Order: sequence, then structure tokens, then C-alpha cells
Amino acid sequence: MFVPRHVLGGVGYTAPSDQLNIAAIGSGGKGFSDFREMLDAEPNIDAVTISTPDHTHAPAAKCVMDRGVHVYVQNQ
Repeated sequence: MFVPRHVLGGVGYTAPSDQLNIAAIGSGGKGFSDFREMLDAEPNIDAVTISTPDHTHAPAAKCVMDRGVHVYVQNQ
């Protein structure tokens, strides 16, 4: 049985999964080919995970942080 979230959280309740917009850079070819295009097209991104080869973390992280977006870097 599934219970709608408003039943447990009350009217106007926002689920935690609805609060953050998280994007991924280096997600195995499952996303945009140029992360800068993604950042331009999605201005409401709250955080980005970066899962690229080590030598490409810094340029991507700097670009994202310059936009005021939080970054999590995952080594591969």
C-alpha cells in the first residue's frame, strides 16, 4: 500500500527529495556532453557531483563553484 506524502507530512509538506536539484558531471555518457550547456540550461541546480578522471576535476569544479553551486568530487 502506498500512502501519499501529504497524508504523513500534512498539507504543504515538501518531501526532502523535492528540495534539492542535483546534477551529475561524468555520469558514464548518460547526460549532456558539455556540462557548461547543462549549467546554462538548468539555472536552479543546487549541487553537482563530478565523477570524471582525476585531471579533469579541477576545471569542472571551478566552473561550477564560480556559479555558486555546491560540488562533490568522486575519484574514479
